[in-house]
Amino acid sequence: FDKTGLVHISGVSDYYRKSELTDDYRTIIENNDLIENMKQIEKFLNIGYNEFFSFEPFSEEFINNVDKFNLTQKMFDFILSNLPK
Repeated sequence: FDKTGLVHISGVSDYYRKSELTDDYRTIIENNDLIENMKQIEKFLNIGYNEFFSFEPFSEEFINNVDKFNLTQKMFDFILSNLPK
């Protein structure tokens, strides 16, 4: 933990639950996140992690979306609103 300076986050929709996951499924973090990023983020914060989280969406659909900024803002709003106070 004391060597961790950057945590990569990206969501995978539970729509892909029965698929072999690839980077192309990595997109924004939402309520239906198959890989449970919120639990991972909370765990890091609860043990005192005070460094950076890096959003790493590799989905072609996300990359090609003209509204990337608003999607990303929506994701961070979701994360912040779902963290324990």
